[in-house]
Amino acid sequence: MEKVDLQALYQFDEIYRISSEQSEQSEQSERVEDKSEGIEIQVAGSETAGTKEIACVKTEWLIIGEEADRKSVLAIFTSAPFSFPEEKFTFQPAEGWSIEQMRDFVKKSTSSKMVFLGQAFEFLKLKPEPIEKANRFFYYFPKTLNSLTDSDKQLKIQFWNNLKKML
Repeated sequence: MEKVDLQALYQFDEIYRISSEQSEQSEQSERVEDKSEGIEIQVAGSETAGTKEIACVKTEWLIIGEEADRKSVLAIFTSAPFSFPEEKFTFQPAEGWSIEQMRDFVKKSTSSKMVFLGQAFEFLKLKPEPIEKANRFFYYFPKTLNSLTDSDKQLKIQFWNNLKKML
């Protein structure tokens, strides 16, 4: 099978799902998936006495969503045009968090760019586009990445273009 050049995929402002089910991928995407399985991404938070303690995140980018989106986020942020080292972004799963815990976590974070994935963040009352407040960017995307299908091409393009605006 022919190898895919990942940079060519982004030339028309489209985002593509990179899945582990593909039988052959480009060498770059194989390295991305190998890294995702072999390296633990920073996760903030720990359990103590039945309550969840939320630690501060100190990376430039903070992406909060469902655990099912972790591999997609890793693939997006380690591929062109981002090509970030894993020290530049943190993916934080927030399933089961209360609204107060989410607010506290966001307040404690020093990240300058935050992406909220999924309907769990409707309480923030953000428009689904990047906004800048006090030298920080906030972007709410009302869907989870793992819920997007091939028929959601316009949503994928919208997500991709809004992420690029935050660069």
